[in-house]
Amino acid sequence: MNHSIKKVVSFLLVFTILITTCTTVLASTGTSGSITGGVIDLRVMILDDTDSTDKYGQDPSDIVEKVKESFIEASNYLYEATKGQNRFGKITIYVPAAREGGWPEIQGALPMDNFNPEDSDVYIRPGRGASANLAGFMGSKESHMYIGIDKAFDTNGTHSLGKTIVHEFGHYGYGLGDEYCDYETKNGRSYQVFGTLNADGSITWNTCESQASMLMRDSNGNTITEVVQGENYRPSYNSNGAKASIMWVQHESSIVDFCDSSHNSSAPSHQNRIHGNKSCWEVMVENKKFNLTAPGGNIQPIEKKDPVFEVRQNNKWNDIALVIDKSGSMRGSKIQLAKGAAKMFVDCLELPQEGQLGDGII
Repeated sequence: MNHSIKKVVSFLLVFTILITTCTTVLASTGTSGSITGGVIDLRVMILDDTDSTDKYGQDPSDIVEKVKESFIEASNYLYEATKGQNRFGKITIYVPAAREGGWPEIQGALPMDNFNPEDSDVYIRPGRGASANLAGFMGSKESHMYIGIDKAFDTNGTHSLGKTIVHEFGHYGYGLGDEYCDYETKNGRSYQVFGTLNADGSITWNTCESQASMLMRDSNGNTITEVVQGENYRPSYNSNGAKASIMWVQHESSIVDFCDSSHNSSAPSHQNRIHGNKSCWEVMVENKKFNLTAPGGNIQPIEKKDPVFEVRQNNKWNDIALVIDKSGSMRGSKIQLAKGAAKMFVDCLELPQEGQLGDGII
């Protein structure tokens, strides 16, 4: 084999190794969650509270465990609510970087995988509030669920974080509206509207099933039908045994279903306004990626399983050794090709930034 052919073979060998390695390194890079056969994979980011005035007030390892427990509960709740047709599958949890004065290293966490925080499906944050962008599953890169973790640490058990996750997934995943209120803008201010005051003084409340009841009061105890968003109000809910809807008040013990034929299409709710008075199930079956059949149809349940979890944390690095032959046989262009390939290999890796933990490169 002449020198020119050897040179080409050496280059092709190095290039092949490089491409294979880079493909492996970058294979996990992706966008937000996915669904296959009714099983929903999500990416969950726990927001860093180190430099925030809002603190978790809990041990970081306990927060990670509570996220896992809540998604197991949510998956079982979703499975039953969809008649065995949807559940959560792989939940990848990204935790704040380990650094002095901040989060510690989480035992068992894997290194980061070129993850872009904007690709999160769920942001976990301090507090109790929860919300979601109503765009439908993967409707846009700006769509996320925002979940306050404090409910997971409740000792009285009145509010389930797992049920809250499913309610917010109703927005983020299925594109459903709220059924306990609607939203209006008046004089430049945003309002939550819980019901309509009728001419005879009665109130038509936003309840999904007619047997359910609700009442809203302001801080002085006065009955109200609307409130400026962000202001406090005192709600009273009673499902009276109604099973729907999760998009109404999911923490009521009897609420286990999304509404279908029992849907109150006359309620002045967000769901009715944005979906032309359709029930939740009518909207859900229209989104073909979830492969759902409404109750009463030929439902084919999938296997019931708990989610599997993968925890990843920045600044936890695999030990990688790149060995280059520098013997006499590598003189000339071959060693230059090897050096170039080594540089490209390093460029493929997600390496620590200046000031972060991690080994340097020699």
